[in-house]
Amino acid sequence: MFERISVWLGELWDRLLKDYAEQFDVAFWSQVVQHLLSTTVILSLAVLGVFIVRTLTRRAARVGRYGSPLARRRAETVASLVYSIAKYVIYISCGMWILTCWGVDTKSLIVGSAVIGAAVGFGSQGLVQDVIVGLSILAEEQLAVGEYVEICGRTGVVEEVGLRVVKLRDPLGVQHVIFNRTIAMVSNYGGSSLEALVDVSVGGREAIDRVRETVVKAGAELAGELPFYLGVPHEVGLIENSVGEIYLRFRVRILPQRDSVLQDQLLPRLRKALAQAKLTIPDDRIRVVVVGEKFRQIVERVDTTQALRAVE
Repeated sequence: MFERISVWLGELWDRLLKDYAEQFDVAFWSQVVQHLLSTTVILSLAVLGVFIVRTLTRRAARVGRYGSPLARRRAETVASLVYSIAKYVIYISCGMWILTCWGVDTKSLIVGSAVIGAAVGFGSQGLVQDVIVGLSILAEEQLAVGEYVEICGRTGVVEEVGLRVVKLRDPLGVQHVIFNRTIAMVSNYGGSSLEALVDVSVGGREAIDRVRETVVKAGAELAGELPFYLGVPHEVGLIENSVGEIYLRFRVRILPQRDSVLQDQLLPRLRKALAQAKLTIPDDRIRVVVVGEKFRQIVERVDTTQALRAVE
């Protein structure tokens, strides 16, 4: 019985092999193998192309790191953008190439993808606007990391300049995320602070040391309480006006748009501290002049240029 079963199985196997040999399409399977090889080559080229683009963009970003913070950030952003665009272009092109090799009509796919792309673009207008404005900000160097700016009514130090958002950190530590498309005007104070000159009348030279000690102490107390008051007053020296009055001049630094702290906080404390030190100084003999550091540098440069021209 087992012999009959084995014979029957052998005949069945021979019949199956004969039917398969008769129905085997050599041309069809050769095309399949050819398509598989073509697909493998195309995918290999895609991976190689992406690797080359990534290597080049990383090298470009490393070269940009030797510049300013803005140049470094711009180099990293542009490199990332170029890599992303090139990667998707390579993948999509290779995908269409593979479909063409397998005999798929890609024209209808292109038309359909164009319609879908138009719909997606219409629905993501805000994102497109953010990216366009972000690129213009980076290209025109409108902002730099570390600068103190005012954007959309928010003031603070720039922490990040991206293609979609700008991140600010205000003096109280609050982070503000502003979408690029909402930026209509930027007030850039640069990386500088405001400089205030505080002149205190000393009456006579015998009171100079007491006035100096009182002003520095009051300024140090204020600097420990307010985050936008930068450091203790720095003594500039004695000045004398046209009528012979002697003033002791100090230089203090504050963040932009915080000059009101001088009138609201510093001057009252100075008057109180001077009164406690038994120094009688009239209110009009304590003067404060606020000048931005950038403005002061420009004025000094203009004055120097005019002086050189006068000498010539």
